[in-house]
Amino acid sequence: MKRSRHLFLKGQENLRADQQQSLQQLLAQNEPLHKAYVLKEQFRQLYGLERQGDDTDSAFFQRGFQFLVGWRRRAEQSALRPFKTLVRQVKKRWQGILNYLIYPISNGLSEALNNKIASLQERAYGFRNFERFVLKIHQQGGLI
Repeated sequence: MKRSRHLFLKGQENLRADQQQSLQQLLAQNEPLHKAYVLKEQFRQLYGLERQGDDTDSAFFQRGFQFLVGWRRRAEQSALRPFKTLVRQVKKRWQGILNYLIYPISNGLSEALNNKIASLQERAYGFRNFERFVLKIHQQGGLI
């Protein structure tokens, strides 16, 4: 299992043939790890759901909800403590997770920009005024 963490973190579809074989050998040796991997991959399938035919927003939302309820039931029955904790966290965020199916918008870009600004603030001792700081933000953000 040493140096094999990346096999578990990658999506099944992104593994090379030799990596898939190594992963299958590891999963065959450890049943709880196999259960955890299957649950992780099943949860990822939620974000791959696609509309069927003339799905309305509410019908698509309902299908996602049913998928999530089924996954939650399987995770609770797995008897894996980390997944029980994850189920509690998912329950708190049902609405946001399911809304992502209808409106697949992420805040990743704003988080990245905030991170760049924070790192600039740490190095901002050399800026003589606020305008230069704003100029540096625009420069780092690729706006100029």
